[in-house]
Amino acid sequence: VSTQSTWGRRWCSTVPDVPAATTQVHKLLKPGGRFVFMDHVGDAPGTCRRFVQDFVQPVWEIVGDGCQLARDVESDIRTVAWSEIRVDRWVKRSRTYLLHDMIKGVEVK
Repeated sequence: VSTQSTWGRRWCSTVPDVPAATTQVHKLLKPGGRFVFMDHVGDAPGTCRRFVQDFVQPVWEIVGDGCQLARDVESDIRTVAWSEIRVDRWVKRSRTYLLHDMIKGVEVK
C-alpha cells in the first residue's frame, strides 16, 4: 500500500523514535509523495524557556502521553534521504509558555 501524501501534526514530539517513524512514512509514500508536518520544538539551548522545558520534562512526559518538549524535530526528520525538504520555524502566540517555538514543513520522497 502506498499513498501520494500524508500529514502529521504534533506526532514528532510523542513518538519514541522519530527517525524510525519518519523512515516508515518515507516507505509508505509513492515516489514524489509528500509528507506535511507541524510540531512544537524546544527553545534554543541556554534560554530560560529551554531551562524550564528541561526541568518539567519528566512530569510533562507522563502527563503529555510521552510528549518531548525540547526535541530537535528538524534534525530527526533529516535522517531520511528525502529528495526535498522545506522547513519553516515560527513563534506561536500561545498561553502555553512551554509550547512556544513551532516547526512546519514538507518532505518529498
